[in-house]
Amino acid sequence: ADGCGPCGGAAEERGVPAARETGEARTDLVTVRRRGAGTDVAPNA
Repeated sequence: ADGCGPCGGAAEERGVPAARETGEARTDLVTVRRRGAGTDVAPNA
């Protein structure tokens, strides 16, 4: 992103809101994985 000025600017503008949306969704998935619900993995793994 640093090598391309116009591309880097567009990536920053579009990437931040997208990162926030996916970050919230991934946070939910991570909490489920940490619980170990429906898996053979221990909740503290």
